[in-house]
Amino acid sequence: MSQELLSILEVLGVVTALVYLVVVTKRRWIAWPFYIASSCLYAPVFWHADLYADAVLQIYFVGMGVYAWMVWKGEAAQVRVASWPLRYNVAISIVIVMTAAVLGYLLSYTSAGWFGYADALITVGSVVATFVTARKVLQGWLYWVAIDIAAALVFALRGLEVTVWLYAVYAVLAWRAFFVWREVSREQSFCA
Repeated sequence: MSQELLSILEVLGVVTALVYLVVVTKRRWIAWPFYIASSCLYAPVFWHADLYADAVLQIYFVGMGVYAWMVWKGEAAQVRVASWPLRYNVAISIVIVMTAAVLGYLLSYTSAGWFGYADALITVGSVVATFVTARKVLQGWLYWVAIDIAAALVFALRGLEVTVWLYAVYAVLAWRAFFVWREVSREQSFCA
């Protein structure tokens, strides 16, 4: 695949990803088709950057995008927000790190080298954060802030300049989404 085509796919991936993030912050089901499109566009971009786990992750994202689309579409105009206790989030964080260490070890023997560990952490964290977000859990946005910052650093080192900016914007928007959803969660608790 030519570098020019990869650059076009990367830019289109950025555009669809940003549309997704803006719309999902508003808790609208229509965000998920953009999520799916972005994942399809990014799979070859990550593969050619030797970020194999991130490339395969895009297939998972497509599946989770379809799942979330179906779950959210059945909701009213805007989905309800849930919140998980701290002990759940601590346990989830431990599982993410342990699983990423094992996957990173395996990936470190590919052409990715030591990037395999970073790729694994981003991938495992993204799998969990996607599931948590699809389940409409507030804390999913905090996972995304951490993942997006780590991903931006890795992508910078791998020469994916446009994607670095996407993930920097992702981190900011995820931080904003956390506060938007937290306010919604408080309003839901007050009205319940």
